[in-house]
Amino acid sequence: MGNHEKYIWEAKLDADMNHRYFMAIHERFREREKRSRIALGLMTSGTVATWSFWNAGYGEVLWKVLSALAAAWSVISPLLNWSKRAESAFKLKVAYQVVLSDYELLWLQLDKLDEKSVLKRIESIQKQKNDLAVIEKELPTADEELILKCQEAVEKARGLKGKSI
Repeated sequence: MGNHEKYIWEAKLDADMNHRYFMAIHERFREREKRSRIALGLMTSGTVATWSFWNAGYGEVLWKVLSALAAAWSVISPLLNWSKRAESAFKLKVAYQVVLSDYELLWLQLDKLDEKSVLKRIESIQKQKNDLAVIEKELPTADEELILKCQEAVEKARGLKGKSI
């Protein structure tokens, strides 16, 4: 395998892994946003429901606790900004799918292109990847465990499990 072939092959695997990773990150933050909304809904409706128990000894305490939790969660939840993070991860998932498709196409056309054309296409795809760094900064630090799982999924999907790459 020549230098360009090796580079494109590894870049293709990397793009595949990134696509899978950001798909999982998107799902993670989307699920957190959903659970956050459900929790806030339960706390606020629970607060209203405890009005009927107000005169009972435990009703007042329960109402105060639920009210405090609902108020605290309504302040904390926007700071966590899970919907924005989910949106960023979705953009990255889609962008890495495009990068992967570009490398797949280049891989298939490799024997039909001259070196200058190959380098030009690599440069163009690399520019796309560099532009994604801005979006990646909107997300928390990479999840190393998830990255390993995504790498294993790529190896398995491409029949590389247990082979030297």
